[in-house]
Amino acid sequence: MERTNKLLTRNIRRGSFVTLFYGVLDAISGRFTFANAGHNKPYVRRADGTLEMLMLGGLVLGFIGTQKYGQDSVVLNPGDTLFVFSDGVTEAMNAQHDQFEEERLEELLKSIGDVSADEYVQTVHTAVKEHAGSHPQNDDITMLVVKRSN
Repeated sequence: MERTNKLLTRNIRRGSFVTLFYGVLDAISGRFTFANAGHNKPYVRRADGTLEMLMLGGLVLGFIGTQKYGQDSVVLNPGDTLFVFSDGVTEAMNAQHDQFEEERLEELLKSIGDVSADEYVQTVHTAVKEHAGSHPQNDDITMLVVKRSN
């Protein structure tokens, strides 16, 4: 990540930046190792319904060329769900300019239950669309869901 950051810092248009979240999942052990450069912090919904935010953060790429980035890891146990998303989810606005926001997302993620990864995405997408109504969105809504099976 540091090499990419240095390259971007030298070559990106002034005032521009890139957010990045990456992870590597060991499908045998369930260990998910990740790094974050200014991206929304993902969530892990445990099989028992508890929600954990993956707290590791970092500065966006392309801003400070000498920035260091760390890694962290978490074990996804059978029945756990990883939810990675873009800010278009939490920043989706309705006609009153109220954002969907993290609090609403957290409550929704806690309530979803034991469903497939596809149903998980559809549930969040439907809630965001219902919140926004006919108000146009200015950002992408991107989600990645990984559910560890039993």
